[in-house]
Amino acid sequence: MIIYNLNLFGQITFPQILSLEDKPYKEIQGFLFNSHSLISQTTVFAYFPIEECNPPQYQEDGCEWFCQSVIGVPVQLDYRTTQPNFKDTSVKNYIERTYYETSYGENYNSKKNTATTFIDIKQKEEWANTNCKNEFKYMSKSSITFKIQFGDFNHWDNFKKSVIKNSQFQGVDDLKMEGYTPTVVYGIRRKKAFNGQWKGVYIRLYEGKKQYFADIGFNSYGVE
Repeated sequence: MIIYNLNLFGQITFPQILSLEDKPYKEIQGFLFNSHSLISQTTVFAYFPIEECNPPQYQEDGCEWFCQSVIGVPVQLDYRTTQPNFKDTSVKNYIERTYYETSYGENYNSKKNTATTFIDIKQKEEWANTNCKNEFKYMSKSSITFKIQFGDFNHWDNFKKSVIKNSQFQGVDDLKMEGYTPTVVYGIRRKKAFNGQWKGVYIRLYEGKKQYFADIGFNSYGVE
């Protein structure tokens, strides 16, 4: 097991978040568990019935589907199955999406459901049998995202200053509607993508009346 050192008070910092950029989900779970209380951990399996495009189109190998469409209501379960119970029982092809979510709290009080800081991490992966052999294959895995809710202003202020110091300002999302909280967006370029865009770390900061929030995504498109 890899041991990470947090500061004396266990407060998460932006550099620590960045150090997790290339870590797998389970390793990030272990990092947070070292100094935060585990609140909840869920895994949800969603099954989407699909069919080939009409007319069918294939990849260069002549077998993998080039495109498909969802043809019914997805089935959501808390366990994995090889026989999802679709309304149309003739469906043989489907996409399986697995959603992982784990929640932690710093100084967590389970009776009051309060914490100095809440941290949620999420990831999604996808399997499908979108090929002429109906073989299930691993398709993709999303980047890991963090949602941090700060209850302590000093912690929030230090975290925000660190984001500003270590990333580039991207803009402000503001719908200019009553009750809407403007979101300040920052980014860190990692590698060139396409159409002049970059992939990298995407950070969104916004403030409520008594809580402060940071949404962070790794390997995200649209970083300028």
